Amino acid sequence: EPHHKVRTAQQQHPQSAATNMGVTFQIIQDDAEPARAGKTLKGFVVADVDDDQVRGASLDLTFRGTESTCVHYTETVESGDSLRTVSRYAHANRSLIRVKLPVDDLSFIQGGHIPRGKYQIPFELQLPESLPESMIHYGNTNHEFCQINYFVKVVLKGSGYMWNYNAEEKVQILGRELPLEAPMPYSAQPVNEEVNFMCCFNQGSVSLGGRVDDTKVGKGQVCLVAISCRNYSSVEVARVTAKLYQNLRWNAKGHMGYSTETLASLDFTKKLLLEGSLACKDTEARESIDIQGELANIFAEIKEGRHAGDFRIPIAGTYSTYSSGLITISHVLEIQVATDGMCVGSPTVSIPVMIANPNPQEEAAAQNAQEASAIVHSNDEKKDEDPYTPSYPPPPTYQPEPEVTYVPPAYEDAIQSPVVFVPSYGVQTGGPIVDGEEEPEVVYEAPSPEDLPAPSFEVLIKAMANSVADWDIIVSKIHDEAWNSVFDSLTPLQFARIIEQVDLDFDQPKVAEAVAHRIGDSFSCAYVVAALETTNEWNRATVVEKTLPRVADLRENQESIKQAMTEWEKLVTERAFEKALNA
Repeated sequence: EPHHKVRTAQQQHPQSAATNMGVTFQIIQDDAEPARAGKTLKGFVVADVDDDQVRGASLDLTFRGTESTCVHYTETVESGDSLRTVSRYAHANRSLIRVKLPVDDLSFIQGGHIPRGKYQIPFELQLPESLPESMIHYGNTNHEFCQINYFVKVVLKGSGYMWNYNAEEKVQILGRELPLEAPMPYSAQPVNEEVNFMCCFNQGSVSLGGRVDDTKVGKGQVCLVAISCRNYSSVEVARVTAKLYQNLRWNAKGHMGYSTETLASLDFTKKLLLEGSLACKDTEARESIDIQGELANIFAEIKEGRHAGDFRIPIAGTYSTYSSGLITISHVLEIQVATDGMCVGSPTVSIPVMIANPNPQEEAAAQNAQEASAIVHSNDEKKDEDPYTPSYPPPPTYQPEPEVTYVPPAYEDAIQSPVVFVPSYGVQTGGPIVDGEEEPEVVYEAPSPEDLPAPSFEVLIKAMANSVADWDIIVSKIHDEAWNSVFDSLTPLQFARIIEQVDLDFDQPKVAEAVAHRIGDSFSCAYVVAALETTNEWNRATVVEKTLPRVADLRENQESIKQAMTEWEKLVTERAFEKALNA
C-alpha cells in the first residue's frame, strides 16, 4: 500500500486552534508522489468531530501558490558624530495561483452546527501547465532567499469567537514537463576577437562559434554541443571549454539577490588539437583570410557537428528554467577560448538553455548521444513534411474520477461529500508584486462570463503582465470565439508587443507562430519586421523561421525582413526562406 503523508493542524501549526474545541482537521494528498504542473492534484479534507457544540457557517477550501524573496543590503546611517553600516532585509512576494475550491459542505454543516462524526471532503484541481516547481534557494546567508511554495488550506467559517478553526498543508509541486515539440536548435552568432600581446601588439584574431541541437533539455538528459574554433593568430590556444551555468536572480524593493553555479562542463581542447583547428597562423596566412567569408564555413561546421561533445544535465541541484518579475532562473552554456600570453582576450559564445522535467513519453531520454544526434540532425527534413501546422491544441477538458482512491483506515466509514473538480482553465494565475512579507488575503474564484472584461488588446496585455502563464493565455484566447475580433484586427506593432510580453524567452517563437497562424492571410512581412524589434536577440532567427510560412506577401516584400536581420541571421534562415518561397 502506498505511503500517504498526513499532518494534522497541530503538527503543521502548533498555534492553530484546529485541533481544539472538539474538531480535528487533516489535509491528505491522495498520491504518494508530488503533484505535477499540468496534472491533477487530488486529495481530501477529513474532519473528526467529537463534540456536539461545534459551530460553523461554511467550510472554505483554498489552494494557493506564492513566490517570495528576501534580499540583504546595507545602509550607512548616522550614529552620533560618526557613520556606521547596518544590515537591512527587503521582502517581496507575488501570488502565482489562488483559487477557492467550491466544496460541498451540506452533509457537514447542518443549521450552523456540525453533528458529531467523521467526515471526508474530497477535491481535485487540474493544475495549470505553467506553474513553476516548488523550490527554495538561499543566497549568501540563510536570511537571503527566493522560494516558491504551494498550500492547501481549510477554514471553518463561523467556528470560533476570536478566530476560525483552520488547518494548512504545504504541497510540493513538480514543474512542467518538456513539451512534445520538435527540437529547437540554436546556432550562436560567431565572435571574432582580436588577440593583442601586452595589450598593444596585434597578433591576429580567434573566431568561435557554437550550437546546441536543442535548447530545451530535460533534467538527466543529454545536451549535445557543437563548436567551431579558428585560430587566425600567432598565439597558441591553451584550451577550449564549454560550461553550463545556473543563474538565479531575485529582487525585492529595488534590491537584487543573485547566485551562480556551474552544473556541467566539457573540454574540447584535445579534440581540436588533434584536428589542427587550433594551430596558429603566420602573418601571411592571417592576412589572406576573409573573416566574413568564413561565416558560412563556421555555420556548416557547427551544424554538421564536426567538433561535438555532450554532457548530461544533473538532476540534483538543478532548478527548472523560470522567469517572472520577481524570480528568474536561467541556464546559459558558455563556450570559451583561452589563449596563451599576457593581456590577451578570451572569445566567448553564450547559448541560452531551457531546463525542465523530462517528458516520460520522450524516447530521446533513453537514447545515447549518438542516436539523439541523428534524430536532431534529421529534424530539418521532418519539418518539411508539414511546415504550416503549429501545435497549439485547445485547453484540455477533464472528467474527475468518481472516488478518492485512498482513505485512512480510521475514516473508511466517514460521511463523504461528492468529489469537487476545478479545471485549469477556470483558475486565475499570477498577480502583482507586493512589497513586504505578508501575502494579500485575496481568494480568486472563477469569474462568471458576465463578470469578465470585454475582449480587447489592452485586456490581453494586462493578463500577460500579471501572469506566469503567457503561453496558456494565448492558446485559450485563440480558441475563444469571443476574441476573434481582437486577433482579426491585430496590427504589426501589437503583434510585436505580444511577443515582447512573453516572460519565458523560450516561448517567444511558438507564441509568434501561433498568433501568426491565427491572424491568417493578412499576416505580412510587416509583422515579422515589427517582431524583430521586440524579440529577444537570440530568438530572432527562430521567430523568423517559425513565422515565414504564414507571410502572405513574402515573395514581394522579403527584402524588408532581410534588411532588419544581421548577416549571420540571414545565413541561418536562408533555408527557411527557400522553403517558404517554394511552398
